[in-house]
Amino acid sequence: MSFAESVAYAISEARYPQLSEISRAVWSAWSSGVLDDDQAQALAAALHEKRGPLPHHLAARNNAPCGFLRARVRPPQRSPDRIRSLQRRRRLAASGAVPSALAEGLTLGQVAALAVIGGEIRKHGRCVLPIDAIAAIAGISRTLVKVAVRKAIAARMICREERRRRGQASLTNVLRAFAQWWAWLRRKIAGRFTPSTTTSFESEGLNRHDRRALAAVERRSRRESG
Repeated sequence: MSFAESVAYAISEARYPQLSEISRAVWSAWSSGVLDDDQAQALAAALHEKRGPLPHHLAARNNAPCGFLRARVRPPQRSPDRIRSLQRRRRLAASGAVPSALAEGLTLGQVAALAVIGGEIRKHGRCVLPIDAIAAIAGISRTLVKVAVRKAIAARMICREERRRRGQASLTNVLRAFAQWWAWLRRKIAGRFTPSTTTSFESEGLNRHDRRALAAVERRSRRESG
């Protein structure tokens, strides 16, 4: 039985609290080269299907009119190989995916997280990876990923679309690049990013592409909340 088959069997037999640990193991194996892209995506889809709606013990109690939920205790996140995680973090941070003007205000781990997000956006036009996957690939913690995303949104690098579902677990957020960072990402040639002296990432007015992207996100959020 291959590693991918053993993980698929573990997913089918796992209980709900064990799925987060399996998810971290899947993306750690993908970042180490044990799993290829197709296998990792298939296992991620199996995990998402296995999660489904919130289990009974996490659902709102009948005698709780405000719909209080029990707090989920997340197990501590530890890298199976800290040295390789650090090397991967440094390699991603040095890839040039984030302009130097923005990288100056970020830590090494935050730059690595944005490099992972930028790679997904460049390949697929958007990033739908869960926070656990981004953290595992970049070799950092979940908190650093969240901080990096917040800073990128404040700097008008990306916009975030939340996909909430009433009564069910929310889907992963969709991250899309604004025109300036998208133009920067497209300059990647032969594995390196070539900076442009004409691209400015200072705070300035949004162009037509960015305004349309923001308007689409706001309309989608209003429809889902309504």
